[in-house]
Amino acid sequence: MLRFPLLSVTLLLLSFFTPGRSQSIDHYESVFYSDASFAYWSSNQGEPDAGWRANGFDDSGWTMGNGGIGYGDNDDGTVIDVCNALMLRKTFHVTNLTAVEQLLLFMDYDDAFVAYLNGIEIARSAGLNGAYPAYNQLSTAQHEAGAREKFAVDAALLKSHLKSGQNTLAIQVHNASATSSDLSSNTDLIIGLNHATVEYLPTPAWFTHSVFTSSNLPILVMDTHNQNIPDDPKITASLGIIYN
Repeated sequence: MLRFPLLSVTLLLLSFFTPGRSQSIDHYESVFYSDASFAYWSSNQGEPDAGWRANGFDDSGWTMGNGGIGYGDNDDGTVIDVCNALMLRKTFHVTNLTAVEQLLLFMDYDDAFVAYLNGIEIARSAGLNGAYPAYNQLSTAQHEAGAREKFAVDAALLKSHLKSGQNTLAIQVHNASATSSDLSSNTDLIIGLNHATVEYLPTPAWFTHSVFTSSNLPILVMDTHNQNIPDDPKITASLGIIYN
């Protein structure tokens, strides 16, 4: 059972009652699919240049390959040599910044990852320490690929760091062992728009996401931040109410 102290719930609800915080999402589109072309750098090549996570970084010296990029799973679009870690970069363009309400990152990975939007962290799995994990760091957690995990970009980060025009998604994927038999890095980026105009790509067949357009009752929205809800111990989550 998910339990919240009364004071914590009150504070969380107040944070969701800010007038005009966002418009409703009309529909979702894909910015790119997991088989898109990525620039990549293996830890076998040594430490990448400083600033590789940033938008505008010159990655012309990196190798290009179609995702997913990895080895050992017989499902990689680009097969690479065994390595401790893999650095990835993918640029994308935002055509209408005011239309963007949400950005969803879907990762199917082995064993751990950190993702950055224009140099700012937006998602992280278990297993990696430090604000910027070292290029050859090994994950302290093991995670087998085979299922996509959804990470919603924080609304405040999205507002402050998503840009009109070119943006860059940078991802570092790490193994738990230097002799690991596999490494996976499948990435999909999906965008939520507040108008009906089509600007990007159709969402994949596996993507489902309910969008409320109207309701006679208040809508409770709970985000567990990709955590399971055990009977014990308690977890930290966010709770909000949409009440028009």
